[in-house]
Parts: sequence; C-alpha cells; structure tokens
Amino acid sequence: MNLQDFRTRADVFLVGGIQEKFIEMTTKYNEGNYGDAVAMAKTLVESTCAYVYHAVTNKEIEEDKGHVQVTGNYTIGMYAAVRETLRLFAAQLPNFEQTEKNRNDYL
Repeated sequence: MNLQDFRTRADVFLVGGIQEKFIEMTTKYNEGNYGDAVAMAKTLVESTCAYVYHAVTNKEIEEDKGHVQVTGNYTIGMYAAVRETLRLFAAQLPNFEQTEKNRNDYL
C-alpha cells in the first residue's frame, strides 16, 4: 500500500481494535476514572501507530523498529512508535526536520 492509498483508506480507523480502545478511553473519562482514561489513551496511540505502520510498510513496528525482550517478544515504547510512524510521513509533514532538530535540542 502506498501513502496515497493509505490516505484514502483513513476510514478504517473507525473499526476494530482502535475503535474499541477509543470507546474504552471515553467511557473511563466519562466515569471520572482519569488515570484509566490516560492509560487507555496511551494504548490508543500505540495501537494506532502499530496499525498505521503495518498498513504502510506491511511490517510489524515492534519487530521492525523495536527490540527483543528476554522472553523473546518484541517491544517498542510509545515515544519510539510515534516517532517511527511519523517518519513514514516526513515528506508530507511541514517542518518535520525542524521539529526533529528541536526535539533533539531538548533531550
């Protein structure tokens, strides 16, 4: 799938696991369980990155950009997943290089 095809298929975010995580996050927030809502938001971001990365590259982000744990499972942190997913679209994001430079200045 090329990037143009991906943009025309953005409606697929409304189905499956990503929608379930959004509903869970919203439910927790509406119940006043803000800590759980934030945890679900983190899960939502991670799931979205995994979905987008796979849709564009046909690879699993954890295996492609993550690292292997002692158990043999692959893992990637949320920040790294967001960074690697955004890099797929760097040519389409205004000021992406400057944003990366600014981020590195603060680390």
